[in-house]
Amino acid sequence: MSPENLSRRAILAGAASVPALALPAVAKSALADPDPIFTAIEAHRRAWIDLDPCSELDEMATEGNEEAAQELDRLNQGLDHATEQLLDIAPTTIAGVAAVLAYAAEFVTSGDGGVWPDGEVWIIGRKLRWEVILHKNLAKTLQTMAVQS
Repeated sequence: MSPENLSRRAILAGAASVPALALPAVAKSALADPDPIFTAIEAHRRAWIDLDPCSELDEMATEGNEEAAQELDRLNQGLDHATEQLLDIAPTTIAGVAAVLAYAAEFVTSGDGGVWPDGEVWIIGRKLRWEVILHKNLAKTLQTMAVQS
Protein backbone atom coordinates (compact mmCIF):
# COMPACT_ATOMS: atom_id res chain seq x y z
CA MET A 1 0.00 0.00 0.00
CA SER A 2 1.49 3.34 -0.99
CA PRO A 3 1.66 6.23 1.53
CA GLU A 4 -0.98 8.11 -0.46
CA ASN A 5 -3.44 5.24 0.04
CA LEU A 6 -3.01 5.00 3.81
CA SER A 7 -6.27 5.79 5.51
CA ARG A 8 -6.83 6.55 9.18
CA ARG A 9 -8.56 3.18 9.48
CA ALA A 10 -5.55 1.36 8.01
CA ILE A 11 -3.17 3.16 10.36
CA LEU A 12 -5.31 2.36 13.41
CA ALA A 13 -5.68 -1.28 12.34
CA GLY A 14 -1.91 -1.54 11.99
CA ALA A 15 -1.34 0.05 15.37
CA ALA A 16 -3.83 -2.33 16.98
CA SER A 17 -1.87 -5.31 15.66
CA VAL A 18 1.39 -4.18 17.33
CA PRO A 19 1.97 -6.07 20.60
CA ALA A 20 1.71 -3.91 23.71
CA LEU A 21 5.19 -4.97 24.79
CA ALA A 22 6.61 -3.33 21.68
CA LEU A 23 5.55 0.10 22.88
CA PRO A 24 7.87 2.07 25.16
CA ALA A 25 6.68 2.52 28.75
CA VAL A 26 6.18 6.24 28.27
CA ALA A 27 3.99 5.75 25.22
CA LYS A 28 1.89 3.12 27.00
CA SER A 29 1.46 5.45 29.96
CA ALA A 30 0.46 8.34 27.68
CA LEU A 31 -2.09 6.14 25.92
CA ALA A 32 -3.52 4.76 29.16
CA ASP A 33 -3.77 7.94 31.22
CA PRO A 34 -3.90 11.54 30.06
CA ASP A 35 -1.21 13.73 31.56
CA PRO A 36 -2.59 15.21 34.81
CA ILE A 37 -0.59 18.41 34.34
CA PHE A 38 -3.05 19.60 31.68
CA THR A 39 -5.86 19.47 34.25
CA ALA A 40 -3.67 21.32 36.76
CA ILE A 41 -2.83 24.02 34.21
CA GLU A 42 -6.49 24.52 33.34
CA ALA A 43 -7.50 24.62 37.03
CA HIS A 44 -4.87 27.29 37.70
CA ARG A 45 -5.96 29.29 34.67
CA ARG A 46 -9.62 29.18 35.84
CA ALA A 47 -8.70 30.05 39.44
CA TRP A 48 -6.73 33.08 38.27
CA ILE A 49 -9.55 34.23 36.00
CA ASP A 50 -12.08 33.73 38.82
CA LEU A 51 -9.96 35.80 41.17
CA ASP A 52 -9.30 38.63 38.71
CA PRO A 53 -7.33 40.95 41.02
CA CYS A 54 -8.80 44.06 39.41
CA SER A 55 -12.36 42.97 40.06
CA GLU A 56 -15.26 44.74 41.65
CA LEU A 57 -15.15 42.11 44.41
CA ASP A 58 -11.67 43.24 45.44
CA GLU A 59 -12.84 46.84 45.62
CA MET A 60 -15.90 45.89 47.71
CA ALA A 61 -13.73 43.88 50.13
CA THR A 62 -11.36 46.82 50.48
CA GLU A 63 -14.33 49.03 51.38
CA GLY A 64 -15.27 46.69 54.24
CA ASN A 65 -17.93 44.47 52.65
CA GLU A 66 -17.62 41.28 54.75
CA GLU A 67 -19.34 39.00 52.20
CA ALA A 68 -17.04 40.25 49.47
CA ALA A 69 -14.02 39.73 51.73
CA GLN A 70 -15.09 36.14 52.45
CA GLU A 71 -15.64 35.42 48.76
CA LEU A 72 -12.28 36.96 47.92
CA ASP A 73 -10.65 34.81 50.60
CA ARG A 74 -12.33 31.69 49.15
CA LEU A 75 -11.09 32.58 45.66
CA ASN A 76 -7.57 33.22 46.96
CA GLN A 77 -7.57 29.84 48.70
CA GLY A 78 -8.70 28.24 45.43
CA LEU A 79 -5.84 29.92 43.59
CA ASP A 80 -3.36 28.83 46.26
CA HIS A 81 -4.57 25.23 45.94
CA ALA A 82 -4.41 25.34 42.14
CA THR A 83 -0.89 26.76 42.32
CA GLU A 84 0.24 24.02 44.69
CA GLN A 85 -1.23 21.39 42.38
CA LEU A 86 0.52 22.95 39.41
CA LEU A 87 3.85 22.67 41.20
CA ASP A 88 3.25 19.31 42.90
CA ILE A 89 1.85 17.30 39.99
CA ALA A 90 4.59 15.85 37.82
CA PRO A 91 3.87 15.76 34.10
CA THR A 92 3.83 12.28 32.63
CA THR A 93 4.58 13.23 29.02
CA ILE A 94 7.01 15.42 27.14
CA ALA A 95 3.99 17.39 25.92
CA GLY A 96 3.03 17.98 29.56
CA VAL A 97 6.53 19.22 30.43
CA ALA A 98 6.43 21.61 27.48
CA ALA A 99 2.92 22.78 28.39
CA VAL A 100 3.71 23.63 32.01
CA LEU A 101 6.91 25.44 31.00
CA ALA A 102 5.04 27.45 28.38
CA TYR A 103 2.18 28.21 30.78
CA ALA A 104 4.53 29.40 33.54
CA ALA A 105 6.36 31.67 31.10
CA GLU A 106 3.10 32.99 29.67
CA PHE A 107 1.66 33.63 33.11
CA VAL A 108 4.69 35.39 34.55
CA THR A 109 5.19 37.60 31.50
CA SER A 110 1.54 38.62 31.28
CA GLY A 111 0.81 42.01 32.75
CA ASP A 112 -1.04 40.78 35.81
CA GLY A 113 0.59 37.43 36.52
CA GLY A 114 4.08 38.39 37.58
CA VAL A 115 3.54 37.45 41.21
CA TRP A 116 2.78 33.77 40.77
CA PRO A 117 3.33 32.58 43.60
CA ASP A 118 5.74 34.83 45.33
CA GLY A 119 6.50 36.55 48.53
CA GLU A 120 8.09 35.73 51.83
CA VAL A 121 5.20 33.56 53.02
CA TRP A 122 5.51 31.27 49.99
CA ILE A 123 9.29 30.95 50.35
CA ILE A 124 9.09 30.29 54.10
CA GLY A 125 6.37 27.66 53.63
CA ARG A 126 8.06 25.86 50.73
CA LYS A 127 11.70 26.70 51.52
CA LEU A 128 12.29 27.44 47.83
CA ARG A 129 11.01 29.86 45.23
CA TRP A 130 8.32 28.46 42.93
CA GLU A 131 10.63 28.56 39.92
CA VAL A 132 13.12 26.26 41.64
CA ILE A 133 10.38 23.81 42.64
CA LEU A 134 9.00 23.77 39.09
CA HIS A 135 12.39 23.23 37.51
CA LYS A 136 13.36 20.49 39.97
CA ASN A 137 10.07 18.65 39.37
CA LEU A 138 10.41 18.91 35.59
CA ALA A 139 14.04 17.73 35.69
CA LYS A 140 12.99 14.72 37.78
CA THR A 141 10.15 13.99 35.33
CA LEU A 142 12.47 14.11 32.34
CA GLN A 143 15.01 11.85 34.09
CA THR A 144 12.27 9.32 34.84
CA MET A 145 11.10 9.41 31.23
CA ALA A 146 14.65 8.91 29.97
CA VAL A 147 15.09 5.84 32.18
CA GLN A 148 11.76 4.37 31.04
CA SER A 149 12.46 4.74 27.33
